[in-house]
Formats: sequence, structure tokens, C-alpha cells
Amino acid sequence: RTIRLLNAAADGLRNQLAEQAKQITFLQTQYTAASSYVDTVRKDNAKLTETNATLQTQVTSGMALIRSTYEGRVKFLEQNATRWQETAQFVMKKDELTNDDVRKKASLLAVREAEMQNMRAEMVGWRGRAEGAERRCRELEGRVKEMEQQR
Repeated sequence: RTIRLLNAAADGLRNQLAEQAKQITFLQTQYTAASSYVDTVRKDNAKLTETNATLQTQVTSGMALIRSTYEGRVKFLEQNATRWQETAQFVMKKDELTNDDVRKKASLLAVREAEMQNMRAEMVGWRGRAEGAERRCRELEGRVKEMEQQR
């Protein structure tokens, strides 16, 4: 009878040992999978951080380029307007000296209308470029925010 009890206890312990071995194998498999997932997430985060830094640099340099282009163009247009104002003043002074009001008005009107038409056309072009640049900046800012949120 004691041998049966000991054999039954030994069988119970063997069953427990086999069950624990299965649990150990299961836990090792789960740990390996989790560790692999963590490595993948870390690599993805590193890539996203790098992409985010690249996009931020592009946005910053793009804005600086747009700003400098716009400021340069405004300066050019201001200088051009000043030059045309000086030309108009010269023509007005010349007409004043010749005292020919009809010719003065006719020549100034044609010149000013041509100048205004050219400036309007140029303004339309610059407005379109500025709107496109602003739209692109908003897109890049949105992408940067998305990437920051994904971190």
C-alpha cells in the first residue's frame, strides 16, 4: 500500500513537472515574441524620429527660402515702383515746362495704365505663389504633427 501511495505521488509530481515544463516553454515563446516586438517598435521609433527631424529641417529651410524670395521680390518691386515714380515725376515736370496739359494727361494716362496693368499681372502671379507656399507649409506642418503624435 505504501508503494502505491508513493507511486501515485511520484506520478502526480511527474505530471506537475510536465505541466510546468509546458508553461516554461510557453512563457519563453511569449517572452521572445515580446522582445522581438519591442525591438521592432524601437526601430520604427528611430526611423520616425529621423524622418521628423528631416521634415522639420525641410520646413525650416523651406520657410526661410520662401521668406527670402518674397522679401527680395518685394524689395525689387518697391525699387521698380520708385523708379517709375521718378520717371513719372520727370515726365510731369517736362510737361509742366512745355505747358501742354492735353498731351501731358494723355501720355501719363497711357504710361500709368500700362504700369498698373503690368503690376496687377505681377501681383496675381506672386499671390498665387504665396498661396501655394502657404498651402505647402501647412501640409508639412500637418505631417510633422502627425509624426509627433505617432511617437
